[in-house]
Amino acid sequence: MFNTMSQNSKNILGGGIGNMIEWYDFILYSYFATLLAQNFFPKENEIAAVMLTFATFASGYLVRPLGAIILGKLGDNYGRAFALKVSMFGITLAMFLMSILPSFHSIGLLAPILLVLLRLLQGICIGGEHAGGIIYLGEIANPENRALIVSMKNNAANIGMLISMGMASLLFTFFSAAQMHSYGWRLGYIIGAAIGMIFLFLRNKITEPALYLNYKNQLSLVTMLQQLKALSLQPIILVITMTSMGAVLLYITFIYLPSYLKLTQVMPIAVSLRLVTFVTILS
Repeated sequence: MFNTMSQNSKNILGGGIGNMIEWYDFILYSYFATLLAQNFFPKENEIAAVMLTFATFASGYLVRPLGAIILGKLGDNYGRAFALKVSMFGITLAMFLMSILPSFHSIGLLAPILLVLLRLLQGICIGGEHAGGIIYLGEIANPENRALIVSMKNNAANIGMLISMGMASLLFTFFSAAQMHSYGWRLGYIIGAAIGMIFLFLRNKITEPALYLNYKNQLSLVTMLQQLKALSLQPIILVITMTSMGAVLLYITFIYLPSYLKLTQVMPIAVSLRLVTFVTILS
């Protein structure tokens, strides 16, 4: 089926799927937060361990701007498609390494250190994936349907969330608490890495946008800085504020809430996951 698609369709599919694996990982990490806390941090204080797990999750966001700069420059110099292939490889590699990462019981303090390093790798790759994917889709799309094509990035994120929620719900339903603590959570990452390999295959089929090839020799850091200086700060701050408000609600509802309900013993984690999944489908 994929071989019968036009090259433009392959480019749209391959360029737009990155957010799907990104949000699969985000949701999976958040839903497995209590299990990750038990496996990678000291167990003396469960709440403190969960907070450290979420702090580790947040560390990936600190390096996102760095990832955008590194992979953005890579995309300018060597090609948009090339940078997207690198980002997908990094995300998939980090997810696979998560699935085989030794626990605190096995290697002590090295376990949380390696966990942080993997989240940093993930953050760097995602920093380039999100903006790079939007730029790529915008450059390959025709002017009359550019907004529709670029919106595939957000649609892919929603699909990734639903797949991850469904995966976590199934694992918590069919595996006991002891099995989930031991190896069940790792299955989610193994499956995620397998999905990432499929996406990497699809992404290897994409080509460079003609628009980029036409003006790549005109790209320079000086030119980009001059363009940034010419921009008005007011709309930039307005967009950041509006995006932040939605992001805060999203992360509280879909990222933190299931773990909070489990920690406070309001309801079992499997029930809270099904509830949040149902709300996501409605929204």
